[in-house]
Amino acid sequence: MILAEKHQVGCVMDIGSFVVATMIDPKEQFWGRLLSITAAGVVIRGIDAKLTDQYTYQVGKPEQEVFAQTQFIPARRLMSIWLDEAQGIVPSIAQRIRDHSSLDDDGICGMVGDN
Repeated sequence: MILAEKHQVGCVMDIGSFVVATMIDPKEQFWGRLLSITAAGVVIRGIDAKLTDQYTYQVGKPEQEVFAQTQFIPARRLMSIWLDEAQGIVPSIAQRIRDHSSLDDDGICGMVGDN
């Protein structure tokens, strides 16, 4: 399986990339950092994609109510995995969070100091 495919704009999807996973049974989307990918499924540290706006304005603040979680998604539930990337003038989800919070990529999903 080849994971790192170059896209037209030169972006690569690889371990550590921000992605959106679309799942079935039930249908839902999960946004976050891709931590591993195997034949059994993927591990992503992030949040329900419906909560990205709320997360953008809360991450790193004392009143934060939405927190990143590490989730295993079995391959049988995966419909697709999309690279979180800018589309024209619309920034990626990760870039919006970076711009608003001044956190780096590890800080966005609470990975600093995690074991």
